[in-house]
Amino acid sequence: MARWQWYLQLARASNLPTVWTNALAAWALAGGGWNPLAWLWLALAGSLLYAGGCTLNDAFDAAWDREHRPERAIPSGALSAREVWLVGSLELLGGLAVLVQFGWPVLASGAGVVVAILLYDWLHKKSPWAVLLMGWCRAQWVLTAGWAASGKPSASVLFYASALLTYIVVISLSARRESLVSHKVHAWERAQLQEKIKDRAGDQTIPIPNPALRWFRRIFSTVFVGLVMVGAFAFRPLADALSYFLLMILFIVHFEIISQAMLLKGRAGIGTFVARALAGIVLLDAAFACLAWGWSGLWLLCFWPLCLLLQRRIAAT
Repeated sequence: MARWQWYLQLARASNLPTVWTNALAAWALAGGGWNPLAWLWLALAGSLLYAGGCTLNDAFDAAWDREHRPERAIPSGALSAREVWLVGSLELLGGLAVLVQFGWPVLASGAGVVVAILLYDWLHKKSPWAVLLMGWCRAQWVLTAGWAASGKPSASVLFYASALLTYIVVISLSARRESLVSHKVHAWERAQLQEKIKDRAGDQTIPIPNPALRWFRRIFSTVFVGLVMVGAFAFRPLADALSYFLLMILFIVHFEIISQAMLLKGRAGIGTFVARALAGIVLLDAAFACLAWGWSGLWLLCFWPLCLLLQRRIAAT
């Protein structure tokens, strides 16, 4: 690949539309009006912060990748570690520089995003609890965008940030399983992965679906829907929230479909699940935008096919 293609890959550029819709949903919930210029600046800031975090993720993981993922940018020699460290750091600083125009409180909140990013990049290979830091990254970005819109904290934005954090933690838990290698899988996981059944053709094998994962999926869906539905009543009358409820149904159906596919395919389906789940963030953002803007929030859905299209060219994970 050309150098610029490597950097798009490092930045996980196919996921950038979800960063933009995060900001738009927060802007709507905070009571911000129509301001395309401010949205563009927020999109730029969020893109730089996200790209910087993902780029530095490879820099932090260089030693691990040399042993387990030699095809990646640094171990393959396509990019030097020093160059990746420099570019990732500049992207983070650039994102903060863009936020300066929104005032010092917004800049301070953006600095919180950077702290969460660096802690995650440092700890995600060392502790399973790092998934909470990944959720914090997104939640803090939502709070930053909401603060930029209204100049003050917002209960509705905080509620949405909490819902998004929960969803990101679920995705991150699945992504952790994608990165496991055979000799580092825990004994109980290895036992699960080694159990096979023959398909009807008799010439292929697939892992037996894990009942615990199936029940986890059902519990998550039930609890998540309950929380967001109850929360909706607190911020908008039922008669004005039809668009929100319809999109939440679409979001849950989407999650059910992709998680069921992962359960059937086992470990081989985790990568696809994570990519599709990340694209599903747009559905969640559009739903919460409708909670504030009514049917006008549906325009955020245009970023969903864009995200899926980009994922066909640039890996999401």
